[in-house]
Amino acid sequence: MVGGEKFCWQAAKEAQRSFIRCFAEIRLKEMNILVTKQQQESASPFPLNAHRHHQTVSGQFCVTSHTWTFQTGGAPHFIDLTEEVSGLVTRSGILCGQVHVFSKHTTAAIVVNEQEPMLLSDIGDLLARLVPATAYYRHDDLSIRTVNLHAGVEDQANGHAHCQHLFLGSSCHLPILNRCLDAGQWQRIFLVELDSPRIREVVVQISGVKA
Repeated sequence: MVGGEKFCWQAAKEAQRSFIRCFAEIRLKEMNILVTKQQQESASPFPLNAHRHHQTVSGQFCVTSHTWTFQTGGAPHFIDLTEEVSGLVTRSGILCGQVHVFSKHTTAAIVVNEQEPMLLSDIGDLLARLVPATAYYRHDDLSIRTVNLHAGVEDQANGHAHCQHLFLGSSCHLPILNRCLDAGQWQRIFLVELDSPRIREVVVQISGVKA
């Protein structure tokens, strides 16, 4: 009886090992099929996440900076900088890199958008609704403000312009490819005056691999 129990126990263990081996072989085949399918999908001429790729492997890295001065008009005043920036990019000789356009002011912004008069009017109206010039701003209340004041110079009420600037920002980056500004069809670079007419400075920094 004892010998029979031992034989049954050994048979059960052997059956268990056989089951485990069989299961492992099936899983291995499933994994091979999955890997093969993924390889076939990745080799498709139309991948799901299609993108254009350009790689530069020669040349030297170069950085060049330019500062422009503009006389702006009354807010909102949109000054299109695109052609000037594009010309700098071409003359820089940068084959592949980026251009950074930066406003050195807190009431004059840099944005990328479409050059269409009605749209620019819409953007100006939107800013006026979001941050109206007629609202109360502590920045404009000189009875309580004590910081960043110049002796003998009357500070203008421009709290709204500072707050509008928060929605637009100070700079933008655009890619450079084959010595050209790689922007979209309708994308233009604007300096946006949010305050009264004044002299503004814009820095254009171009960096990348030179041809």
